Amino acid sequence: RRHSTATLGFPLRVRPLRTAPGLNAVPAAGWFLGDWSAGTTLVLYWFETLLGTLLVAVRILLHRWLRPSKGHSNYQAPQTKSTPGRSSYLFAFLVPALVFTLAHGIFLAALGFIAVANHLTTEATIERGPLLAGLAGLAFFQGVDFCSDLVGLSDRSFAWLERLGQQTLARV
Repeated sequence: RRHSTATLGFPLRVRPLRTAPGLNAVPAAGWFLGDWSAGTTLVLYWFETLLGTLLVAVRILLHRWLRPSKGHSNYQAPQTKSTPGRSSYLFAFLVPALVFTLAHGIFLAALGFIAVANHLTTEATIERGPLLAGLAGLAFFQGVDFCSDLVGLSDRSFAWLERLGQQTLARV
């Protein structure tokens, strides 16, 4: 059975249906039912992006170990022309993802400082308890997604992994 375009029998394009409802329900429940502040909710979304990025990087490392291919060590993005030099897919994925995630974090911090300067401290507050509860919920759903991707990882093609990375970069 081939796993190159599927994740536990689902095409990669419907893959988000597996965990997206849970990932979206955690901050939504906190905001609407738990009365979480805007600051807590925004920081939670930021951590979701960071955790998701890191888990894709772990998938890349495991796939490279289980199924070495030219794409892992001598990666060339499909939209670019040939250029001399070598780049690993892990580097090509992780550097832009972390740079944009860091920039997003700096933007959120600036928004927080602006909110505090405008005396909107209630909404800018980052509440430790709700943040930790939200992180636990997000980690659970991302962990389920990660573990289900490990099933048959050695049978999946590099193209599957590359599409997964592209989906993640599109969210960052």
